[in-house]
Amino acid sequence: MKHDPGRDNLPGVLALLTDFGTRDDYVGQLHGAALSVSKNLHIVDLCHEIAPGEIQSAAFLLIHDFEEFPEGTVFLSVVDPGVGTKRRILVASVGGRFVVAPDNGLLAPLFAMHRPDWIRDASDSPIAKESPSRTFHGRDVMAPVAAWLASGGDHEQIGPLVADEWVWLDIQPIRTSDGWTGCVVWIDRFGNLVTNLSEECLVDGDLRYKGSALKKVQTFADGGDREAVWLIGSRKTAEIVVNVGSAERILGGSIGDLVYV
Repeated sequence: MKHDPGRDNLPGVLALLTDFGTRDDYVGQLHGAALSVSKNLHIVDLCHEIAPGEIQSAAFLLIHDFEEFPEGTVFLSVVDPGVGTKRRILVASVGGRFVVAPDNGLLAPLFAMHRPDWIRDASDSPIAKESPSRTFHGRDVMAPVAAWLASGGDHEQIGPLVADEWVWLDIQPIRTSDGWTGCVVWIDRFGNLVTNLSEECLVDGDLRYKGSALKKVQTFADGGDREAVWLIGSRKTAEIVVNVGSAERILGGSIGDLVYV
């Protein structure tokens, strides 16, 4: 394997972000495909519970988890409802780290925050498994390519360079004449409704959800039992929460629900 001299001292960290869940063996197969390239990788299962095909949630988690990992980390993000079609598989160097994902909008918010140093098309990469399955490019194409990068492989062997064009996805809140309109982009296992409304959007004005203005608190315990309130969560965006309860269940929350300021 040809190595990039500039990568020799960087950690071989591979972070996985998928919609595969843990019921099936798909995540395990990703591990196996990566370890078949290099047994020395440190593989982190970042999240596998993204709703099937929910690209917006994957993009949101990626941009907020990206800088929590050391430089040199390779993020393999597989939420790929277009698997087997002519959609491209992109590999990019961005912000001192690397990303591998389908070109379906998943990477666009990250690219908007950090201009890529380079992007390559790995759709027909020689590093991929021979005769890849049309339904599992994550295992047969993306995992080998991501493992190659994480173990110090030369990115020039992955595939041709791509111009600055990719499928666009905007997950930012919308400025309106009287405030902001955002939406729920993630629901965690506690039932907290995580929105894309940043602190800057919430300096003035009430947060309204499903027709009700919610009280702002600083901690979960500041709300009354089963009272819906909101706070700034660890991702520095507004989260609608219920102390000793689930906002998802009590409020009937869903990804994509609109939230107003």
